[in-house]
Amino acid sequence: AYQTGYGGGTQDVFVTKLNFTGSALIYSTFIGGSSNDYGLSLALDNSGNAHITGYTQSTNYPITAGAYQTVKAVGPDVFVTKLNATGSGLLYSTFIGGSGNDYGLSLALDNSGNAYITGYTASSNYPTTAGAYQTVYAGGFDVFVTTLNFTGSGLIYSTFIGGSGEDRGYSIALDNSDCIYITGYTSSSNYPTTAGAYQTINGGGNDAFVTKLCVGPFLPIELLYFKGLVRDHDNLLLWATASELNNAWFDVERSYNGTDFQKIGRVNGAGNSNVVLEYSLADINAPHSAYYRLKQTDFDGKFEYSHIIFLDRGAMTSLTDVSVYPNPATHRIIIQSEEGKVFEFLDINGKVLNVYKVRQATETIFIDYPSGLYFIRERESGTTQKLVIEW
Repeated sequence: AYQTGYGGGTQDVFVTKLNFTGSALIYSTFIGGSSNDYGLSLALDNSGNAHITGYTQSTNYPITAGAYQTVKAVGPDVFVTKLNATGSGLLYSTFIGGSGNDYGLSLALDNSGNAYITGYTASSNYPTTAGAYQTVYAGGFDVFVTTLNFTGSGLIYSTFIGGSGEDRGYSIALDNSDCIYITGYTSSSNYPTTAGAYQTINGGGNDAFVTKLCVGPFLPIELLYFKGLVRDHDNLLLWATASELNNAWFDVERSYNGTDFQKIGRVNGAGNSNVVLEYSLADINAPHSAYYRLKQTDFDGKFEYSHIIFLDRGAMTSLTDVSVYPNPATHRIIIQSEEGKVFEFLDINGKVLNVYKVRQATETIFIDYPSGLYFIRERESGTTQKLVIEW
């Protein structure tokens, strides 16, 4: 495990992964410094990395090189920590905070791996970004909404939300358009409400609030998928966009450990587009196994990263094999396969929910199932693939 010893104080963060049957630990680790460290929310990305937020009083809480904030400020600070899929190391870890008390309570991830955090702060200098909804501290505790980039090295967006009383954010969620939903409670009579809302006046004491904030998506492209195929002599990276704005180019980057990436090729973007565009790049010097990601760069030099994918040449596939994407999916999936193949859609217990016959090499299938883990099985061969549905 990353940290096998207790760090000190009265509390350490822990992250524990239990196997499917609940009978054994896959990994379990402490994360903490010499004072009190509180882990309050966890989310998993598509690669199984755990993102954790909470707050810490430890000046030596583990922080990684190049993190957004490497030195703890006064009082408790928010932390955001990304633990790798095996629980053996940190991919990034950072403080976020100002000169008062800052508490991180909830975390969600978008499809690009950016982390959205909410909580509450008494810091008048809690970090905010240019153009944010509320850049000035209103008093008492204010809710904060902060978006940390994929590498943990910078803020994409950060804002206060609050009035003159006590405003505390307790939970955060995203929709398919990366609009942000926050709930918690407030004692502020002037907590911001919108015209036509269900209840525009504080009822007395602490009231619940529900706030929707639409500030993204932060990537100037709408990425439909990013995937890879292992071929006889290379790895083929494939991606597609539904729209592009000010998109100069894509760099394809490769890593041997999932942390340290190097560029292996560049593909020019379309600039501005409102139609589906497909891209590809072949890694002709592909190692036995490797991680890949896209770095998308604007004409003004701003850039963002995609999610990470992993390819293993010990488990070769070919272009004639079945491909199902996007994964996770929402309202639709795309199946690429030989025409005429029959696919079964199964729930987590193996119950067949539906059967689809593919009539063309690339076919879009619309789905309407609750969020969760499912399986796609090709009937003839029995080949089965996991599919995650997220709403």
